[in-house]
Amino acid sequence: MKQKYILITLAAIILISVFYSCKDNPVNPPPVKSPRDYTWTVDTLNIPDAFQNLMRSMYAANAEDIYLVGHNSGSQIYPGDGQMWHYNGKKWAVVRLNNKLGGFFLYSIHGSSSNNVWAVGSRKRSGEDFYRGFAMQYDGVSWKEHKLKQKNGLYGPLSHNEIYSVFVESETNVWACGAGGLVYHYDGNNWDIDTVKIKLNENEKLALNDVVVFNSDLYVLGIKYLKGNLYGTHYLIKKIGTGFGIIDSLVEDVYGNTEWKWGTSHFYRSNSNRLYSCGFGGVFQFNGNYWTNIFEYESPVLGVSEKSEKDILAVGDFSLVVHYNGADWIRLSELNFNDVVYTGVWQDSDEAFIVGLLLGGYPQKTIVIHGK
Repeated sequence: MKQKYILITLAAIILISVFYSCKDNPVNPPPVKSPRDYTWTVDTLNIPDAFQNLMRSMYAANAEDIYLVGHNSGSQIYPGDGQMWHYNGKKWAVVRLNNKLGGFFLYSIHGSSSNNVWAVGSRKRSGEDFYRGFAMQYDGVSWKEHKLKQKNGLYGPLSHNEIYSVFVESETNVWACGAGGLVYHYDGNNWDIDTVKIKLNENEKLALNDVVVFNSDLYVLGIKYLKGNLYGTHYLIKKIGTGFGIIDSLVEDVYGNTEWKWGTSHFYRSNSNRLYSCGFGGVFQFNGNYWTNIFEYESPVLGVSEKSEKDILAVGDFSLVVHYNGADWIRLSELNFNDVVYTGVWQDSDEAFIVGLLLGGYPQKTIVIHGK
């Protein structure tokens, strides 16, 4: 009996020793890989009978819930659809919406969670010669159109009021902007529409291309241009009280000698609440008062994503994919493909997704590059 007791006691001591040994020497998790060391795979989003399938805007709630929206030239396989794709962690698929919501164009998508995703664009009704703003929301179950108020923009009665961008702070704070100087806000119950008022001369247009909330302030990117031209006067706009104020402007030089003070194409606010802008001139970071050019590039940078201030990916024209590690910017040469424009990027702690437009040849397609 005494021997049996001793054996039980020894077994207990061994188990306790093993337990504390495991606590003192835990299995270390694998080191976090840098995007410079990722293995990359390519998915092609192709609709066989569409000559263009070009996705330009991406929102990722997580690595298994990603949406893309953009242009589709039309398809008999997916009649009225093809403007939105979804990734479920395994494959990409067209989101079928036309039968329920009718025809529309989509330009931008953003969200605050898997259950609060918004897509915006425009719609042209039968018998009308202008485009109305269009917005729809995914609540985790289905997509539903929001009936927007209509307001005259700077171009006259309801003329070409497309919505180009949306930023979702929460279910009760959604901002959007677009043509005609119009800015839209949704508070969870109602939509309000305001106008950024910039004087336009004959044949001039005003486009508000992006919007973001940063430290409770609203910022908008705008450009005034002559109809038919791709250059003009760029504006950095801020909501001040009940109106809007121009806090800076720059004139784009047709000969390529522009001094870029911020990125005029796109805003990006990180999960760590850092604000970036990108476009011609590269990538810029905002400190609340002024912009600093942290990466210079002559052609447009069209997307930015960060894990931390020392771990940033940026993508753009001419197959640009660059990574910053806190010390230097390195171009990922293995992603340098002919005739590809990268339009967006998203990353989390251990993987990244990059959206590109394959513009050479026929048909023109979207590719998504996945690294991990």
